[in-house]
Amino acid sequence: MNNSLIKCKLPEAVSEESLAAFVQILPFESLSFSSKRADGAFSGDWELLWVVEGTPVYDDVFNGINNALKIMNIAPIAANDIHVEALDDSINWLEVSYNGFEPFSAGRFFIHGAHFTGDMPDGQIPLEIDASIAFGSGEHGTTHGCLLLLEKLYDQGFKPHCVLDMGCGSGILAIGAAKLWPVPTIGVDIEDDAKILTLQHAESNNVGEYIAAYVGDGYKTYAVQQIEHFDLIIQNILPGPLKDMAPDMYQYLDDSGYLILSGILHDQADDVIAVHDALGLKLREHIKIGEWTSLLYQRS
Repeated sequence: MNNSLIKCKLPEAVSEESLAAFVQILPFESLSFSSKRADGAFSGDWELLWVVEGTPVYDDVFNGINNALKIMNIAPIAANDIHVEALDDSINWLEVSYNGFEPFSAGRFFIHGAHFTGDMPDGQIPLEIDASIAFGSGEHGTTHGCLLLLEKLYDQGFKPHCVLDMGCGSGILAIGAAKLWPVPTIGVDIEDDAKILTLQHAESNNVGEYIAAYVGDGYKTYAVQQIEHFDLIIQNILPGPLKDMAPDMYQYLDDSGYLILSGILHDQADDVIAVHDALGLKLREHIKIGEWTSLLYQRS
């Protein structure tokens, strides 16, 4: 079956959280999807690029996207904002998509793909992470915020003995932590692919000896239950699970330990903060990047 490439420009008013809706409207299997703001950061119009199986009818794509925008009360886009073209099946378009992932910095971290052959910036910590639709490469404001909070803890002289990344995804946060502190670090996710990616990325970043990854149901995961306490817990997931997991998380967070939370839109932050404040945790940092909030708590 032939594959097709869809290019689309969307208004700045579309939220990052809503982007998945534009993949789901197509009655075709999506092979890869990428999105970025026009300014390459966290503002400006969106530029979407995805590869799908089959040959979409242009009018179906155009009408589907504008119907989604109408539901969001956002003005429709013009016909020339969407392009659909057939692809050469002899080309690995997923690899092409990965190679289009441009390196960038998040604080002292320099995130790049395996294809990057340039010079590493002086004084920065390299993180080799291949772009992934489902699991993130660090461009997202939530991951970016978590990396900045890890850096802040490091600069304050914090030295954990054991780290937990709950909802590890690509493993970028577990790997970032292990690069700062070469100590035992556990990643947990509900997806098999996340475990595989985390272990692969750990090896390619030369921290495989410190990182273990497991598929499991949050704090019910056997490997987590074998460790009495964690000095640092990272949870970059969604507000609902963050709130639901809070009591269990508290049981595993060491006295004076730190908790990093993200995956939170600004208007969702108050609810998440209220739940964790009620546990007696102290909010040490509250940072905003784009539409997203990241929080640093300490048990005391």
